Amino acid sequence: NPIFAPPKTTIPAVLRPFFHSMENPVIILGAQAVGTAALDAFQSNDVVVYCLLDDDAKLQNTELNDVPIMGNTDDKELLKLLGKKCEVFV
Repeated sequence: NPIFAPPKTTIPAVLRPFFHSMENPVIILGAQAVGTAALDAFQSNDVVVYCLLDDDAKLQNTELNDVPIMGNTDDKELLKLLGKKCEVFV
């Protein structure tokens, strides 16, 4: 039986250079509709997502597609990583 991979999410042309130039893992700010779509797009294009941040306490300390939702979007410790060890997607 052949194994079929799910289709890759199509990246809008304006964002393609952003995806292909990423060397660091990504932190996504927001874990709801836009954040979920961004996570799908990043994972479909083999970009490593470190975590998501969301201000909704009900979402924190859970996972979305095996990626942790770690805390608030103003978490100073995680935000220190941005631009140094991680990229950010808002």
